[in-house]
Amino acid sequence: LKAAKQLGVTTRFDLNFRATMWTPERAQEVMKEVMPYVDVLIGNEEDTEKMLGIKAHVEKGYAKIDPQSYRSVAEQVVKTWPNVKVVGTTLRDAKTGLLNDWQVVMLYKGEFYQSRKYENLEIIDRTGGGDSFASGIIYCMIEGKDPQYMIDFAGAYSALCHGYLGDWNWAYKEEAERVMR
Repeated sequence: LKAAKQLGVTTRFDLNFRATMWTPERAQEVMKEVMPYVDVLIGNEEDTEKMLGIKAHVEKGYAKIDPQSYRSVAEQVVKTWPNVKVVGTTLRDAKTGLLNDWQVVMLYKGEFYQSRKYENLEIIDRTGGGDSFASGIIYCMIEGKDPQYMIDFAGAYSALCHGYLGDWNWAYKEEAERVMR
C-alpha cells in the first residue's frame, strides 16, 4: 500500500475479518498501520467493528440494517482517517436461502449515497456480491462517473451477480445499466 501511494495509485481495501486468522485486537493493531494508505474502504458493520473498532447501532446479528446506521459508521471512518475518500458496503436481508433484499451504500467525499433496494432478489449463489459491488465502484471511479451513478451501477451489478453460480460476475455493463433504469 505504501508503494502504491508513492506511485499515485488509488488503493482499495476490503475489510474481511477472519476469526481463524487473528483476534479483533490484533486486527485493529494492524489496521492502524494500514488505514493511512487506503483511499477506498469496503466493509460491512461487523467487519468494521472487529477490524477498526468502530461500532454501528444495529440489530443483533446485523440483519435488516438501516442504511442510515451505516452512514454513521462511514463518517466515523473518514473522521479517523481523512485520507479515505470512499467507504461502502452491501446490505443484505436474507429472508430465506432463495430470497434476499439487497442494497448498497457509500459515503463519497462526505456525501452519503444509496442504491435502490432490490427486494426479493432470487439467489442462485451468494458469493461474489461484495466483490461485484467493489468492482462496480472502481469501474465508475476510473470512468469518472458521478457518485449517484456509481452507487446505482454498483448496486445493479452486484445484484446481477447473485444470478450466477460461483463468485465471478458474468453480467455485461449494459445489463447493469438496464437494471439501473
